[in-house]
Amino acid sequence: MDNNHDTSSEDQAMADTDNELKQRIHQLEEHIKQQDDRMTVLETALARVCRLVDSQPAQNQSHQSQSSSSTRTRTTKKAISTPSKPAAESRISTPHSSSTSRPSTAPAKKTFSTPSTDRSANSHSSSKDASDTKVDHDEQSVRIYLRGRPVVLYAPSSIPLEKDPKPIDAPSDTLSLEWVFGYRGKDSRSNIYLVDNEIVYFTAGVIVSYDASTGTQRHYLEHTDDIKSLAVHPDGVTMASGQVAGHDKKAGKPHVRVWDSKTFKTQAVIGIGEFDRAVACICFSKTNNGDRLAAVDESNDHVLSVWEWRKKRKLLDTKAHGESVFAAEFLPNDHNGIVTCGKSHICFWTIGDDLKISKKMGIFEKYPKPKAVLSIAFNADNDVLSGDSNGNIFVWGAGGNRITQSIKDAHEGSVFDLTVLENGDFVSSGSRDRKLKLWNSSYKAADEAEPVELPEEMGAARCIVSTKSENGQSFVVGTVRNHLIQCDNAFSSDSNIKYLNRGHSDELWGASINATGDKFVSCAHDKIVYLWNLESREVIWSKTVDEEAQSATFNPDGSLIAIGTTTGKWYILSSEDGEIKGEYTSGPEQLDVIRFSPDGKYIAVASHDNFIYIFSVTDNPSEFKLEGKCSGHSSFITHIDWSKDSQYLQSTSGDYELLFWESPSGSQVTSAVGMRDVEWDTVSCTLGYAVCGIWPEGSDGTDINAVARSCNGNLLATGDDFGMVNLFKYPCHQPKSMSNHYNGHSSHVTNVLFTPNDAKLLSTGGMDNTMLLWKLDNGSS
Repeated sequence: MDNNHDTSSEDQAMADTDNELKQRIHQLEEHIKQQDDRMTVLETALARVCRLVDSQPAQNQSHQSQSSSSTRTRTTKKAISTPSKPAAESRISTPHSSSTSRPSTAPAKKTFSTPSTDRSANSHSSSKDASDTKVDHDEQSVRIYLRGRPVVLYAPSSIPLEKDPKPIDAPSDTLSLEWVFGYRGKDSRSNIYLVDNEIVYFTAGVIVSYDASTGTQRHYLEHTDDIKSLAVHPDGVTMASGQVAGHDKKAGKPHVRVWDSKTFKTQAVIGIGEFDRAVACICFSKTNNGDRLAAVDESNDHVLSVWEWRKKRKLLDTKAHGESVFAAEFLPNDHNGIVTCGKSHICFWTIGDDLKISKKMGIFEKYPKPKAVLSIAFNADNDVLSGDSNGNIFVWGAGGNRITQSIKDAHEGSVFDLTVLENGDFVSSGSRDRKLKLWNSSYKAADEAEPVELPEEMGAARCIVSTKSENGQSFVVGTVRNHLIQCDNAFSSDSNIKYLNRGHSDELWGASINATGDKFVSCAHDKIVYLWNLESREVIWSKTVDEEAQSATFNPDGSLIAIGTTTGKWYILSSEDGEIKGEYTSGPEQLDVIRFSPDGKYIAVASHDNFIYIFSVTDNPSEFKLEGKCSGHSSFITHIDWSKDSQYLQSTSGDYELLFWESPSGSQVTSAVGMRDVEWDTVSCTLGYAVCGIWPEGSDGTDINAVARSCNGNLLATGDDFGMVNLFKYPCHQPKSMSNHYNGHSSHVTNVLFTPNDAKLLSTGGMDNTMLLWKLDNGSS
């Protein structure tokens, strides 16, 4: 993403419409990618059959000599069962295992066949029905099926297989959300409110209530997908929030939830089955005890509906406009009047006594009609103020649809937000100039008021809220780059701007926690790398790289950070200050995984070109040396793990293979059974005997994006395509095992990471650009 995406006025004015189009394009691309994945699987299977056919004559010729040499056969079996590094002559061919592929976009809605398992006496046989379950005590193998493909996984030699396996119960340990990193500002507006001295806003599927005085957050977690709209009731306590369509057939439909901001108890759920795609904007009536709630959805007709929310009764609905609607507000003095604005329009609505609604379009007359009206507010006289994509601010006389006052060229670029202060002055925010400006009630620039220009790295102000402060005029601002900031002493020479919460603004995949557990790194397609203090939740430093960042890892002593990108380039950064110490290129494609060996002597770089590159680590980070190249996968690499002794790697790929490698040579270990007793330093591969129970019914091999074993080896966390973080017991070696589920993300969960002391869990969301920090509550305590 272009770092200056917030500065193009007219393009940015269409941000919501563009993002909606991009989401649909992403879904189509994902569908095409799924078809490509299926073709890859078929091609790989066909190639394997051809190899078997070609090798059949040789096998027939050697059959007689093998039959007459039982001593040699027994020796080979003994070599295979040995957990130490297999000798070359003892390697045998095994069926490829399958893996979760990692989508680059939000997942499309999918229908899958039911997965099954087969504990088979002959783990190489494909004639068994998928529902068969059988134990073979000699082979100690488990066969699972993902997308109809058999995957053979070998149990450690010390673990006997059960004759009648049963799913493992969910752990008694639980997760509770402790902190949310990020804010949704790149494509949302009117989503920050000051409620009882707490700052309320949303990101992903979480509404955050932040108390700046104590530095704590509370969270409303009842939504099932992306939250798109937020409103506060005139009582200052009740709030409403609207969401997009989710995965669940009923609860996942777009709807509005009304809830108490003090207790977080839901008071009403409105409109399930009534809205289409998403609830774009909502508002409460300011009079009549706030009994009415208006909402506009994202259907083709952008339907405006009015509800008696306490009774959950819809009073009326009508087509709002053929183009996107960005804001809706009841008139301050009339619950029968509504103003809406959006792409190419501003509309004034009147509800009659018969509950029929009429509309007057705003008439721009001599003024140039903007491509979008982006913001509205009301002054003390109940006049409507509007800000548009041309940078103009217009005043529409109360009760009318014509312009009575204007501030031409108030900003360079679009006017993103307008906020009226108690004294009648008002504040506006601009896109291209990134400025906050103060205007008096006569629509002139306030005397001696210096505009506040936000730094480029913060981005333009999407939403402005006036707050109480001893430091002059103070505002909380949400920016288009998904930051939440506070501006004290605004419009003076002593103005001070500080971050309250920072976030990424593009697809988020990369994260890693250091060995001491006090810091973590994150990186995303916005090309920004952050080093965070885990306890204070503040950024220690940030670094912008030249390419979209995809993956991240610390070396064992925490002094270096490796960052992989989407172009094949990767960096070595100093963890002290973010300075780039080395730059390398491994292949021409995306680097999904990058990981140092436990002894710190090597680093493995896994690429979409199907290879894993192993480099030796030197004292000079600019002189790492390529030692080996793992060649054998038929598709892009998705996950890798090092063995505890740094001698082996295991990896999974996009066409459902689990393969093993020697380090540092990169030679493939073809004997999967010979690797059954290797101890792995981490468990992040989505395939393996110890994790075969994580796949839910209906999985196709692409639903689970991330896996992490707790450091004490008792728990297993997964992140899936449906925005869920799941907690299992470890090992999770029984099919369809039970787990505890936690929502909060609204996109595919791309990473899950335990802290070294297992006190917390960090999860990252891909398209929601949000990181969630969970507290692990021990069930036995």
